[in-house]
Amino acid sequence: MKKFLALSKSEFLRHIRNPVLLVAMVSIPLVIALFGTYFMPANSLRYLKLAFYNEDRSFLGNFLINFVSSFLKWENIYRFNSLKDFNDSLKNGEVDAGIIIPKGFASSILFKKPSRIIYVPGLDDPQLSIALYQTLSSILNELGASPLFTDPTLIKSVKPEPSIKPPKLVMKLPNGKDPNLDSLLFPGIAVASAILIAMVGVAGSIGEDREEGVIDGIFSSPVALSNYMFSKFVVHVTLGVIEALGIFTIPLLLGIRYPGNFGKMFLFTILSICMAVSLGLLFSAPVNSRRASVFISGGVGAVFILTSGAFIPLSALPDVIKKILVYFPMTQAVRVVQRLSIVDYPIKSLISFLTYMLLFSTITFSVTLVLFALVKRYQQ
Repeated sequence: MKKFLALSKSEFLRHIRNPVLLVAMVSIPLVIALFGTYFMPANSLRYLKLAFYNEDRSFLGNFLINFVSSFLKWENIYRFNSLKDFNDSLKNGEVDAGIIIPKGFASSILFKKPSRIIYVPGLDDPQLSIALYQTLSSILNELGASPLFTDPTLIKSVKPEPSIKPPKLVMKLPNGKDPNLDSLLFPGIAVASAILIAMVGVAGSIGEDREEGVIDGIFSSPVALSNYMFSKFVVHVTLGVIEALGIFTIPLLLGIRYPGNFGKMFLFTILSICMAVSLGLLFSAPVNSRRASVFISGGVGAVFILTSGAFIPLSALPDVIKKILVYFPMTQAVRVVQRLSIVDYPIKSLISFLTYMLLFSTITFSVTLVLFALVKRYQQ
């Protein structure tokens, strides 16, 4: 029993001896749990911002717009009179998705001809766009032509008419290309996964070097700490790039396509990996073991990924939190990669992303060097 207690005490002290690790063990699950409470599908659809463009200019088109709008908050409904303004609102991230009522829609319904509605997904929140697309498709298939009536009592009395097929919801991108659902979701998830692996990989490497005394040897040798850290940075960025190349190219064999610009998308993926590696180096600075480095970098990385919009839509969050998350490194990374995978942006419109990523990586790497020196001085 005494041996058991002694071993338990030793293991317990290993976890609480480092205050950074102790704080991380409590705060990381708490933050994940708090953010997780916001990501409920029902709440997400309620807060979605939807754009409408009635190209048909018909009463039936307006009725359908009113029906879809009834599921949303009125302040989140945007109506446009020109297709250019409609597409610009999607490209700029002003709205989460859009619906176009094409010309001839009313006549097709009245003469029992096949009709369609064009659904344009947003570029910043594809998960939410797809959720709405699937919801609207189900509603149209279930109700048939009855959504074209705006009187609630009339809707209840209208039964689907088998001879009138419901409008088909057709997905189009702002550039007119036809996407598939996998192509919309995959790039964000892929870059987020590559980022997390790169961050944890370099942190684990630094932690292992600490345990083996390599870093102590660096401080007592003529080798500059900056050379050691930069070698870690270059190697793990290179590994991350190779990994990302496989992640993005192998799925091409499975039918996944990138309607945007693959070259620009991969360039910003590389910059995203640079940010991730610099963060991994930073998180490994204040701890002395591989276990602690991996735990902190993995935990913080999980929070970053959760709030990046890659796996869960951010539209359900309060506006104040969304404005803060826009400046998070992983949110920026996922956002620009998702956009470029869908639509090709001119390089001048990407300057802000490019500047942010380069500055973030440079500043974080410099702070890491200072922090390593301070930790070493404190330990002495």
